[in-house]
Amino acid sequence: MRAKALALAIAIGWVAASSPTSAAVQAYDFTAIAGAEKITGILTVDTTTNVVQSFTGTASGFDGGLPLFNGPVTLGLSSGGYDFAVDNKFFTTPDYFSPSFGGVGDCCGLGLTTTNAGTNYNFRLYDYVNTTPSNFGPHLAWFGSSGGDLATITFTAIPEPSTWALMLAGFIGLGGAGYASRRRGAVAAL
Repeated sequence: MRAKALALAIAIGWVAASSPTSAAVQAYDFTAIAGAEKITGILTVDTTTNVVQSFTGTASGFDGGLPLFNGPVTLGLSSGGYDFAVDNKFFTTPDYFSPSFGGVGDCCGLGLTTTNAGTNYNFRLYDYVNTTPSNFGPHLAWFGSSGGDLATITFTAIPEPSTWALMLAGFIGLGGAGYASRRRGAVAAL
């Protein structure tokens, strides 16, 4: 029985070690909130270059007399909205986005777009850097805003499927070992 358990452990370790890893890409459950405005979704980042690979989510609270601001959001900028300059980079430490020295028209940040009822709206998340300390930090700008608002950024790493599979295999192995030891104890008592 011990030989079988050892063989199973070796096989699981070999599969885990030989399976291709995508550790260079990390998905995050991501939220940006600026007042009533909110963008939430899944952000996928290449961790070697910090370039955002994809974003899918929703925008809400962007009414401002135009309920069309609410809806699905994806990575990229449409030609129908404000032309933000972006580099689509995301960092897990402040500054979360490439710094912008001034306002909406300056370089860098994450560009997102939404299309509702045939109208395109663009969003930009960026870190604002200037001489006013109260204005430092992540900002959310959108079509119709004047420079963007201070935003709260939250994100949580989403484990890869291989991580879940390895954890499940470990729990199964522990359960099997517990069952086998309990069974051996019952046989010894006879």
